[in-house]
Amino acid sequence: MEKHVAKGLHLAARLPFLPSAALDVTAAHHRHWDGAGYPQELSGAHLPLSARILAVCDVYDALTSARADKRA
Repeated sequence: MEKHVAKGLHLAARLPFLPSAALDVTAAHHRHWDGAGYPQELSGAHLPLSARILAVCDVYDALTSARADKRA
């Protein structure tokens, strides 16, 4: 599971039309404000704002959507 970030970043970096902000999100979307998560050693204000916004959206989606392993 943890390797999907590096693999996704490797694939996304090969797309010349993607802006660097998209690569920032791809690289940091499993990092947390407190420094937990993977793969990079980022925390707090060092996390790209775009990755922080995506994290909030992902939590909202997880709480409000039914998934294979849980109800909404």
